[in-house]
Amino acid sequence: MPAQSDARDRRLVDNEEERLLSASGDARNPWLRPVVVFAIETVMRAGEILESYGTADTETGIRPQKTLGLQ
Repeated sequence: MPAQSDARDRRLVDNEEERLLSASGDARNPWLRPVVVFAIETVMRAGEILESYGTADTETGIRPQKTLGLQ
């Protein structure tokens, strides 16, 4: 039997988006609401948003480390 996929198919229902935007707008961190809007509009997960991408160091060839997301 094939392994089950970890993929999720979760969508906001009813007034969840409205409540989420309202709550994030009331947060102490002023960046939370724009990040939530960005996540909703791009359908990106927190870990994908927080990953850092960059070009490799020309001398060492090392790329910047990716973050672990919200862990």
